[in-house]
Amino acid sequence: MLAGTRTHQCSADSVFTKAVYHGSSKCGRARAVGGACRGTIGVFKIEGESAMKAVVIHESLTGNTEKAAILIAAALVDAGYEAAACSTAKVDFQALADADLVVVGSWTDGLFLFGQKPARSGRLAKLPFMTGKRCAVFCTYAIETGKTLEKLTSIMESRGAEVIGGYAIKRSAIEAGAQEFVDRLLGVLAA
Repeated sequence: MLAGTRTHQCSADSVFTKAVYHGSSKCGRARAVGGACRGTIGVFKIEGESAMKAVVIHESLTGNTEKAAILIAAALVDAGYEAAACSTAKVDFQALADADLVVVGSWTDGLFLFGQKPARSGRLAKLPFMTGKRCAVFCTYAIETGKTLEKLTSIMESRGAEVIGGYAIKRSAIEAGAQEFVDRLLGVLAA
């Protein structure tokens, strides 16, 4: 049972109460089913439990990485976390400060077969320091990731985060990739 929730109507017949989303004016879960969001999703907590907190920060250009971030946040919620998703342009600093786990994602920028890197890495490098926070990274890609995950890991480690893993999500399989990433992440966290 959910307690302390505030919901909003994302489409004509769907109400979502599972995750927090800070970013564009459209809800990623609503977008996945073709609806426009008319508000933001409120913080939720599973009644009687002290949930771990996570924030998923993404850098997105076409919406693929944003969609993955929202799906990751929703899957973390399903696993018992309090979760928020936000863009690098609108970081939820309170959610970041409160987070036990930080997930950071970017799309892969560069030429088709070489020179790949996390997109807008300068913006990622300006994220607040995350000293002592566990962090996982992901990237979305079309053809090849190159060293995107390694470079993203390096950026997060330079911000003080303890990076525990990363995953590349192909843009043609966002939903499956996001779930696989969370399944692997939860396995690492449980170990």
